Amino acid sequence: MKKALIKFIQMPLKWKITLGTSFILFTLFFFYSGIQYIVTNVWVNNLEEKNIRKLAVEIVGYMEERTDSLSPSMLQKSTLFLERLNEENQLIRILDHTGKPLITLSQNVPANWVSPQVVASQTLERIRHGEDQLLVNRSPFGSRPFQGTIEIVRNLESSDLLNDLLLLTMLIAGIGSIVLSAAGGFLIARQIIKPVQSLAETMNIVRKTGHTRRVEFSDNGDELSQLAIIFNEMMNRLELSFKQQNQFVEDASHELRTPLAVIEGHLSLLQRWGKNDPKILDESISAALMESRRLKGLVKELLELSRAEGDFATKSVPRIYSSSVISHTVQNFMLLYPDFTFDVDSEGIRNIQIDINPNHLEQVLSIVIENAIKYSCERKKVEIRGVLTDSEVLIVVTDFGEGIPAAEIPHVFDRFYRVDKARSRMKGGNGLGLSIAKRLMVSVNGTIHLESEERQGTSVYLHFPRDHEKPSLLE
Repeated sequence: MKKALIKFIQMPLKWKITLGTSFILFTLFFFYSGIQYIVTNVWVNNLEEKNIRKLAVEIVGYMEERTDSLSPSMLQKSTLFLERLNEENQLIRILDHTGKPLITLSQNVPANWVSPQVVASQTLERIRHGEDQLLVNRSPFGSRPFQGTIEIVRNLESSDLLNDLLLLTMLIAGIGSIVLSAAGGFLIARQIIKPVQSLAETMNIVRKTGHTRRVEFSDNGDELSQLAIIFNEMMNRLELSFKQQNQFVEDASHELRTPLAVIEGHLSLLQRWGKNDPKILDESISAALMESRRLKGLVKELLELSRAEGDFATKSVPRIYSSSVISHTVQNFMLLYPDFTFDVDSEGIRNIQIDINPNHLEQVLSIVIENAIKYSCERKKVEIRGVLTDSEVLIVVTDFGEGIPAAEIPHVFDRFYRVDKARSRMKGGNGLGLSIAKRLMVSVNGTIHLESEERQGTSVYLHFPRDHEKPSLLE
């Protein structure tokens, strides 16, 4: 038994399901058929006993109506009546008080199968004669001067044949149920295992080749379909992570190459002939320090962008009042840039909450305001406005600087993209700020876009969805 259990455990899942369903269906059929057989057998036996008792009562009643005139000669005249009542596979016998048979009527039941027996009260018993089962009913009748016993013997051959036929039918049906349940279980198991095998094959290909593959499946809405959907979504996210990692490495290697080359060039210059030349020494050290600072800022922005591209959906996002974050951010810039004018109008969203981490909102505002300051011209003014609509909270940052050409606007949110490469480097730009801002906005289901006109200025629009189901307590 233990070995059979171990072999069953080690079987493929398809055969486990097939054998398991077959065993369960056969067990259910076996118990149902057994109960049905027992109930049918009891019902047939009770019916036979009821019929034989009824027949005995009818004969006793007939005989007792003639008790006063009963005699051996009169009993012979009752033969015709008894012949009408007798059936196939049945024996009717009339005994006197000594047990001597006076009338014997038999149809396929020999009289010597049952010994005559006088009784004082009605009896019913089952006896066997070889392979035949007999039901014997004995009932006393009459009174003085004549007393006797009526014996009715019924061969239950027909009932036994019925039970045997029922048992044979159940056995054939049981074998058929095993075959059908095994076939059905195999088809069901194959249908169930098919998507699992497809998933296993896909995972094996991914494990061996390292390539991202997707599971092909029919979306039936069941658990296996959900499993395939989850796997495909996981592969999508994994592929996206790989792309982001590769993009990060490519971006970092591309952008780090220039400052490292500059630093290496100045160090080589110093090594060759600048050690004793104070002018070259001072120039090289200044250039190396400047590129080092730029390199430090670039690494910081790359890390911030990588962090912004993380999965914020799994983290809880707090609800905040954006107007307070705007005021705090603008105050910091007022201290850093006292020669700039900051015109803030956030009254329209003062009591409105949005879903975003306050540090992320401050980071987005800092990126946008810093760009506005960086690319301003003679008019050193930045406007920050908060606008409330039916569906969103809008924050607009406007500068009056050099603006952006229309052809360049679709690319300003790309990594390391600079409208004017030379001027951006001079102003310390790496082309990552707006990429970081966009990723932070996307993480809270927000959007960012800008409108610009050359030599007129640029407006950056931050769109935050407004949640009407969770209004602020101050509204």
